[in-house]
Amino acid sequence: MVNLAAMVWRCLLEKRSMLVLVFRLWQVYILSNTLKQEDSTSAQHENPYQDPIAKFC
Repeated sequence: MVNLAAMVWRCLLEKRSMLVLVFRLWQVYILSNTLKQEDSTSAQHENPYQDPIAKFC
């Protein structure tokens, strides 16, 4: 009986650790994409007073 309880406990811990790992990787993915998006939008708006005709020349 103790052996069965230990086996069930290990199985639950393994599943929980996998869920934690997947969740952490998802967080890193979301944060890195958010930071990349902020960098690209800040680069587009560096100089709001740029001559609008210059980009067509």
